[in-house]
Amino acid sequence: GLNRLELVSPNVDTLSIRNFSYSEVDESTGNIVYYYIDDANTPNRGSLHNPRLIYDANTMESEILEQNSSTNLNTTNYRLISDIDYTEFEGLSGLYKTVYAGVFEGNGMSIDQISLVSMENLTNAGLFAQIGYSANRTGAVKNLTINPNQVAFTNTNSVGTLAGTLRYGYIYDITIGGKSGSGGSEGSEASTKVVSGLNFVGGVVGRAINSYAMKDISSNINVAASFSSSASNQYSENSNNLSQYSYAGSIAGFIGTGSAHSIVSNNTTSIMGSRTGFAFGGIGRGARAEYVYVDVQTQSSVKAYHYGGYVAGEVVGTLDHVYVSNNGNMESNFSVVPSAALAVGGITGVLSGGTISNAVMEQSFRVTGISNNSSVVNYVGGIAGVVTRAGTYTSNIKNSIVTADIESSSVLGGAVGQIENYLVINGMAVKSSTLSVTGQKANPYIGGIIGSLVNANNSGLTMTNSYSTSDLKINTNTSGIDSMAYAGGLIGYQASGRVPRLAYCYTTSSVEAEIVDLRSLDDVRDFSEIISAAEENADMASFTYAIDKTQTNNVYYIGHNTEDTLDGNNEDDSSAYTSSLRYRIAFRTKVLNAPISLTVNNYGTSSMSYSSALARGNAAGTSESEFYNLFSENFEVDKVIEKDGGVKAYEDLLYDYMSEQEGGEFILDSNNHIPYNKDTGYYELTLDYEINKEFKAPALETSKDYMSVTY
Repeated sequence: GLNRLELVSPNVDTLSIRNFSYSEVDESTGNIVYYYIDDANTPNRGSLHNPRLIYDANTMESEILEQNSSTNLNTTNYRLISDIDYTEFEGLSGLYKTVYAGVFEGNGMSIDQISLVSMENLTNAGLFAQIGYSANRTGAVKNLTINPNQVAFTNTNSVGTLAGTLRYGYIYDITIGGKSGSGGSEGSEASTKVVSGLNFVGGVVGRAINSYAMKDISSNINVAASFSSSASNQYSENSNNLSQYSYAGSIAGFIGTGSAHSIVSNNTTSIMGSRTGFAFGGIGRGARAEYVYVDVQTQSSVKAYHYGGYVAGEVVGTLDHVYVSNNGNMESNFSVVPSAALAVGGITGVLSGGTISNAVMEQSFRVTGISNNSSVVNYVGGIAGVVTRAGTYTSNIKNSIVTADIESSSVLGGAVGQIENYLVINGMAVKSSTLSVTGQKANPYIGGIIGSLVNANNSGLTMTNSYSTSDLKINTNTSGIDSMAYAGGLIGYQASGRVPRLAYCYTTSSVEAEIVDLRSLDDVRDFSEIISAAEENADMASFTYAIDKTQTNNVYYIGHNTEDTLDGNNEDDSSAYTSSLRYRIAFRTKVLNAPISLTVNNYGTSSMSYSSALARGNAAGTSESEFYNLFSENFEVDKVIEKDGGVKAYEDLLYDYMSEQEGGEFILDSNNHIPYNKDTGYYELTLDYEINKEFKAPALETSKDYMSVTY
C-alpha cells in the first residue's frame, strides 16, 4: 500500500443485540437498574465481531482483568468507545501482567494519565506485559493514543508504555505522548515523561520479536534503561537471558525478526542505555525498519554507554528510507557524562553486518570532551560511528546523503568513523560544509567519507559511485606527545595491507590542519617555514602527500596535486609544499621535541594528471571515458568547475575548484585539440556535458542532474 491512500486499520463490522431481562431498584440511590442479556443471534461477547466495550478507567481495568486466565493470558477482543481518563482512578493500573492475544480496537481514542508502576521482579511490563502469545494466537492493538502519567518498572527486563514485548503481535496507528497533562501527543512541546526499566526499554514496546509487525507508530516520550552492559553484549532474539543487555529507544528498545513501517520519533529529549537511539536501541538480524523519521529536539540528550545514534544505537538488520531532519543548530546531543560512548553516528553508533539505504542525515552535531581519557567518543560518523564484527555478514551503505557539519575529538568520517569489518558502499554523498577534529588529542584521523580503515580480521572496503565535497579541518594539540595526523577526501587512514577497492568516486575536499605541541612557546607557523634550513626543529615536523596509484577506476581528487610527495627532509619539499597550498592543502604547526606529522591520502588520480593528459593533446574521447559513470545516479550534481581567463594546462588546471571567479568560455578546435592562445601562452579548453539521471531520496522531489565543467 505504498504511495496511495489507505485505511491503516479499518474497523471490523460488529453486531450486538441484547434483550431486556429484569430491573431492580438500587436502595441506596433509588435509581432503577436495568439488566440485559445477549441475544441468541449475537456473536459471543468478546469475540471479534462483538467486542467488549470500554468507556472509562474502571471498565478498562475490570473488563480486561476479569477475562485474564490464571496465567494472565487474555484472548478477548475489546473496543474503546470514548477517551479513557485515569485522573480520577484510585490507585495504579493492574493490567501490566496481562499477556494479550486478542484484538484491542482503540477506535481513535486515547488513554490519558494512566500510571504503570511496579517494583516487582518481572520479565515484561507495560500497559500489557506482552502483545501476542504464539504463531496461532497473535495479538493486535490499533488506533490508540496513550499519554501516561508515569511508566516505571525498575526491576523489569523489558518495558514499554504499550507492552514490554511484542511477540507474534501487531500494532498499528499507535501514538505515545510524553508531555505533562492529558493530550500529551499534541503540538510540538518537548517530552517530559520517562519510561524506565532495566534492559530493553522503549517508548512504545521494549522488544519486538518473532514475526511481529508495527506500522504508523509515533512517540515523543523519554526512555531510560538503567542497566549498563559490556560493549560486546549484542543481543539475539533467541537469547532468553535478558539481564545481560541494555537497549533503549523512543519507539522500541530492540526490534528483531519482523517489520516496522512508517515510524516517527519527535520531540524526545532524553534517551539512556548502552545502545541507544531516538527511534530504536537496536535493529537486530531479521528486522526491517523502513520510512523512519527522526526530528532532533534542541539540546536533547543521547546518553549511550557504548553505541549511540540519532536513529539507532546498533544496526544489524535493515534500515531503509530514513531521514534525520535539521533543527538549524549545531547540537551536542551525544553526552560524554559520566562516560563517553565507544562510537556514535548520525544514523547509528555501530553497523554490524546490517544494511542502511536511502538515508538522509541533515542534523549537524559535535562530539567533544576531555581527550585521552574515557570522556572522548572514539569513532564518529555521519552515518555510522563504527563498522564492527558481524561473523560472515557484510555491512552495506547504499544511496545515502549526509549534509550535516560534524565535529569530533578523535576519529571522524563523513559517512563512517572506523571500519573494523568488511563494508560495501554504493552511492554515498557527503555534502557537509565542514568536517573537523578538534581538542587535546594525539593521532587524529579524518576522512571525507571514511575516517579509518584498520587492520582487523575481515576488515576491508569496496566503495563505488560516491563523493565528498566537505572541507576537512584538524585543530588539535598535545603536551609533549607524538602526534601523527591523517586526512583524506575519501579515506583518512588506511592500515597496511587493507587496500580499499574504489570505483567512480571523487572528492573536492580541502585539508586545513593545525597541530601543535603546547609546550612550545613560539608561534604557530606554516610547515614550509618550519622545514627551512634555519629552523631548529625542522626534523620534528613532517608532511606527506600519500598517493595510492592502484586506484584507476575513475577515482579523482579534484584540485589536488599528485606530482610531489613531501616528507619534510629537504628544501625541495618546502617549495613543493608551497606549491601544494594552491591545491587545497594547508598545514600549520609548532613543535618542541615531540614529533608532529600530517599525512594527506590520495586514493585516486589527481585532476592535475587528468589536465596534463588533456594538455598533451590526448583529449579525444577523454570527457566521455574518464568521467563516464563517475557520479552516482542517486545524487544531484550541481557544482560548476571553472577557472577564469586562460589556463596554464600543466600546472593550474582545476586547482581553483569551486572558485567564485567567473570563468571564460572556450571550445576545442576542429581537431578536438586544446586551442593555444599565443597572446597569453596558455592552453584554453571548455568541456560542457550533462548527466540525465533521476534523483531519488525520501522527502525530496525528483529532479534531474546537470553538470557543467569549464576549464
